[in-house]
Amino acid sequence: MKVEEAFTADLATCGADWTVSAAACVMWERDCGALPVVDSRGRILGMISDRDITIAATTKNRLPSDIRVSEVMTSRVHSCRPEHDLREALKRMAEGRIRRLPVVDADGRLLGILSITDLVQRSLEGALPAQEVLRTYSRICTPWRRTSPPPELPVFGERV
Repeated sequence: MKVEEAFTADLATCGADWTVSAAACVMWERDCGALPVVDSRGRILGMISDRDITIAATTKNRLPSDIRVSEVMTSRVHSCRPEHDLREALKRMAEGRIRRLPVVDADGRLLGILSITDLVQRSLEGALPAQEVLRTYSRICTPWRRTSPPPELPVFGERV
């Protein structure tokens, strides 16, 4: 099965110049835990999660309405293309230890998101072996401190 048959196209996005407060409001309204950050042409710049927002809000000693998405978003984005096989998507999720994989076209424009939840659903439908999805999820959930540090750690502020 291909990514194009499984990803979610109806999704909210935000801009890098948004405040984290505005991004959090969209997440609340759309009942999602992360937003792709896109430029004016719809190309993916990064991702911001509810966890990014929480950590930034509690470590920067600034109001969420004064913190820009660009300050806390993850700019190293793992993505996939619609024509990729779902097994390739699982591999990218495991390698990046991510629950959501932006789906982009050849020009880097965002088409949608493939989530681990989408893959669980496809597994239940018989399109993917459950063991492969479970192995990927286990890898995603393993704390990075138990393996090796991620290549890029965000710095949100000084410790008090």
